[in-house]
Amino acid sequence: MSNAVITKEIVTGYTNAWVSKDLDAAKAFLAEDLSFNGSLETHCSAASFLAGFAQFLPMVTGMNELEAVWEDGKAFLLYDLETAGPAGTMRCAEILTVDGSKITDIKLVFDASAFRAAQA
Repeated sequence: MSNAVITKEIVTGYTNAWVSKDLDAAKAFLAEDLSFNGSLETHCSAASFLAGFAQFLPMVTGMNELEAVWEDGKAFLLYDLETAGPAGTMRCAEILTVDGSKITDIKLVFDASAFRAAQA
C-alpha cells in the first residue's frame, strides 16, 4: 500500500469521525503533540485542539467535500462546512500532515469574519 493511500485512510477516518461528531474516534487519528493553526485558534496538543473543537462542533450541521488531494504524508481538503452558527456555510481549505499512523499538523483556513463579529 502506498503512503498516499495510507494518508488518505488516516485523514478520511479522522474527517468521518469529526463529521459524525465522534471526537473520541477523531482523537485516535491525532498525534498527542498535534500542531493546529486555524483562522481563529492555534493549539500545540491534540487535547487542547479537541477541547476547542468540542465547543464548535455542536454548530456543525454537515460537510460537503469539494476536492481532495492525497500525497505521501500530506492531504489537502477543500470543503463547504455547513453550520447553524453565524457563518452559515463556510468554504474551508485544510492541509493535514501525517507521520506514521497519526496526523501531526493541521492548517485550516476559512473566512472567520462572521465569528469575530458575533464575538464582538
